[in-house]
Amino acid sequence: MVKKLMIVRHAEAGETDHGSKDIERYLTRSGQREAVHTGMYIKRHDLIPNLMVTSAAVRAFQTAQIIAEQIKYPAEEIQEDPELYDASVRIFLRIVNELDVNCQSVLFVGHNPTVSYMAELLTGETVGNMEPGSLVEIHFPMDSWKEVSQNTGKLIQYITPGQIEEDEHRPDN
Repeated sequence: MVKKLMIVRHAEAGETDHGSKDIERYLTRSGQREAVHTGMYIKRHDLIPNLMVTSAAVRAFQTAQIIAEQIKYPAEEIQEDPELYDASVRIFLRIVNELDVNCQSVLFVGHNPTVSYMAELLTGETVGNMEPGSLVEIHFPMDSWKEVSQNTGKLIQYITPGQIEEDEHRPDN
């Protein structure tokens, strides 16, 4: 059995307004479009997850909601995990390891630098700084999420919003 993990960096967010907190930042219009395109890409390539988990930050939750709308995932079933907002790689990995064994595919929406570090840790591949709205897909040839650790995954793809837009304009789509 293969476990499939998708990690999305939240889409582009605005700057912090005077007096507001970082966790309260909203997506920009461009960020909303990025999230729509990412969701459409996920749907078009049949990458629909069994579970969606997002950081509690407004921008991450908005990204998850927009993607959910595109892929017809029930918004009320998106799990919000407050630990993902300021998670270290260790915390993120613990959250992955605690996933239900019956869940075959999961999509996380989180923040840099953790999402980039996580993709590299799990695959041993160089991803670099994930762009806002980008998607990493990783496969694990195992039966349990508890087995996921450093270099146990295979990087299937890392795709940016710009590449997603190019994909949308291909004649075969």
